[in-house]
Amino acid sequence: PHSRRRAHSERVRPVAREMTSSDVPADDAPFTCRWGFLSCGKIAHDFATALGTVDSTHAKIRHVVQACASASASRASAFGEAHGVPARYRHDSHESFLSCPDTLQQCDIVHVSSLNHQHRDQVLALIAAGKNVLCEKPMGMNLLEVEEMQRAADAAGVFLGEGMWTRFFPAVKHVKELIRSNAIGEVVSAHCDFSFASTPLDSPRLWRVDLGGGGLLDVGCYVLAMVDMCFRAGGYTVVQSAKSSASAIVKEGVDVAGGALLAYAKEKGDGTEICEALATCAWGIAARGEETCFVAGTKGSIKIVSPMHCPDTVVVTDASGASVTKTFALPPAVKTDAYHYRNSRGLIYEADAAAECLRRGDREFREFDWDDSRRLVRRMDDIRDRVGVKYPEKKRT
Repeated sequence: PHSRRRAHSERVRPVAREMTSSDVPADDAPFTCRWGFLSCGKIAHDFATALGTVDSTHAKIRHVVQACASASASRASAFGEAHGVPARYRHDSHESFLSCPDTLQQCDIVHVSSLNHQHRDQVLALIAAGKNVLCEKPMGMNLLEVEEMQRAADAAGVFLGEGMWTRFFPAVKHVKELIRSNAIGEVVSAHCDFSFASTPLDSPRLWRVDLGGGGLLDVGCYVLAMVDMCFRAGGYTVVQSAKSSASAIVKEGVDVAGGALLAYAKEKGDGTEICEALATCAWGIAARGEETCFVAGTKGSIKIVSPMHCPDTVVVTDASGASVTKTFALPPAVKTDAYHYRNSRGLIYEADAAAECLRRGDREFREFDWDDSRRLVRRMDDIRDRVGVKYPEKKRT
C-alpha cells in the first residue's frame, strides 16, 4: 500500500530503540568479516570484487566471501569460482541457501541483491535465522515493508543496513561537512539528476511493474537521498507536502522518467516553519542524463561531479565565482577490468562500515541509518501516489 498524500508538512519521528553499543569505539585489533551473497548478479559480483580492495582507513579489516546463492546453478558456480567460495557453500536456489544452517553459520553478514520485490521476504528470513543483513537499495517496496524489516531486526538484535553506498564515499562526506560548516552559507536550492538509457529487452526487470521496476526505485532513490542529505546538513528538517509536486512518464505501469519539486523548510522550536528552499530532482531509465548534484547557497555553491551516486570529485565555488576542485582517490583496483559498474571499487567503503558496525555491535549504519531509510521510502511512496505508479499487492506470510 502507498502512503496517502497529506496537505500538511511531513515530520519524521524516530522509532524508539535502544542502541547503547553504538558509541563504543572499535578497537584496533584485526577483524575478519565473512560474507554470504543472496543473488549473484552484477551488483553482487562488483561488491564481492571490492571486498578484496584495501581501504587505507580500515586496513585491519579483512573480508572473506564465504557463501553464495543464485536462482541459476551456472551463475552460482561461476560466482563461487570467481570469488573463492567453497563448493559446499554454493547454492543453486535462494531457498536452499536460506534453509541451510551450515551455510548460514559460515556467514557473519549476508548481502541481499535480489529483485526489489524479493527483498522483504528474504531479509525477514535471514533475520529470523539470526543473521546480520546488508540489503541493496531499495530495502523495501514501500514504507510498511521497511518498517517491518526494521522492527524484526530490532527485536532480533541484529544489524540491518540499506545499501545506499553513496553516503560512504569520502567526496560525499566532504560535501556534508562543507554544508554543515556553512561554507556556502544558507542553502537555497539544489538540483540533482540520475538517468540512463535502457530498454525492455536489455533490462527487463526495470520495465516490469510486477518486479518492482521503474526509475524511481532504481536510481531516483539516489537523487532523493542526496538532496535530503544536503538539506538536512543545512538544518532543513521538513518537506512541505502542499508545496511539493511530482510528475512522471508512465509506461506499462512503471515510471520511465520522472521528476519532483521538493519544498524544504526549517522548523522552529514553536513548531512554525521558516527558510524555505527548493530541490529539483530528475530520474529515468529511458535516456542518459548528466548525473550531477548542484547545491546553491548564499555564499557559494557545490557541484558533485558525475557520477553523482559514486563520486570522487567535488567543485566548490565562492560568491566571487572562484572555484576549487577536490578529487578523492578511490582505493587501488584489484583488477582494473573486473567491475560491471563505474567506481565500484568504492563499495569497499560501505563494506568496511558494515564490518565496523558488527565489531561495535551497532544495529544500523551511522552514515545512512534507519531514519534515513524510512524517510527515503516515505518520499518515494508519496511520489508514486502522485504520479500513479502502483505495485501489485503482496500476500503477507
